[in-house]
Amino acid sequence: MFSPYLQSLLFVLLATCLKSTAEVSSKLAGLSSHGEPFMYILFNPWCVLALIALVLQAASWTAALRNCPVSIAYPMMSLSLVIGMSASYFLFGEEFSLLEIIGTICILVGVVAISYPRPNGESS
Repeated sequence: MFSPYLQSLLFVLLATCLKSTAEVSSKLAGLSSHGEPFMYILFNPWCVLALIALVLQAASWTAALRNCPVSIAYPMMSLSLVIGMSASYFLFGEEFSLLEIIGTICILVGVVAISYPRPNGESS
């Protein structure tokens, strides 16, 4: 259906989304814990979702690295920062400074730059 390289890129995207899911779920677990002891937080449904997302993220990341160079895959994981910031803005009403917005744009430009096909003969 898809080439092995494209499959790997899709696994990177899945791993990135799962990492972001874990981060947002952790925030929700913290917000809903209301000073409960640590052991109770572990069984908070949001914390359980975060742990499940992290396990699935690790499996997706492993699958991604089968056919995708780490030099391409790892920088793409930084998109989880962009997704997390977007989620925190829309879900939690968090605001960001101009420098944080510029940094986010730099991350996006960097991911596009490393994802762009290299000319023939250029190594990674």
